[in-house]
Amino acid sequence: MQLRHIARRSVEPVTPDTTLRRAALKLIQQGVTALPVCRNGRLVGTLTAHDLIVRATSERRDPNRTPVADLMSQPATYCFEDQDLREALRRMREGHLTRIWVVARDGRLAGVVRLRDVLLQVARSETDERAEAGTEEKSVDQSTQRRTKHVRQN
Repeated sequence: MQLRHIARRSVEPVTPDTTLRRAALKLIQQGVTALPVCRNGRLVGTLTAHDLIVRATSERRDPNRTPVADLMSQPATYCFEDQDLREALRRMREGHLTRIWVVARDGRLAGVVRLRDVLLQVARSETDERAEAGTEEKSVDQSTQRRTKHVRQN
């Protein structure tokens, strides 16, 4: 399955010039633990809650003056939207990540795939398969009942 089919599109990036304070507020407002960092729409890094909590505090950074660029991880780990989910999972596993950014071939941010999204996709697929199997079983049962009824009548 291509990533474009399961990537969340509602991702709001920050820029390298955004202050740590504004980035922290965005993390809280969005209920996420990482933000993509983009310059001119193109992914250039990642800022995590860990960067803000541990690094900014231990390095005694002023959150009102320190730009995201000073703490962001770069380059960001990503996959292209036309790549297969297996490749994204491999990169996530290797990088010990719970999410991976998804970009278009021109480098523009296209979304994010989180482990939670993958689990939801698997759950949906299993539910769909069970529903289809249930429909097939009912169809077979009804067909068998009709044949049995026909045989009994003759």
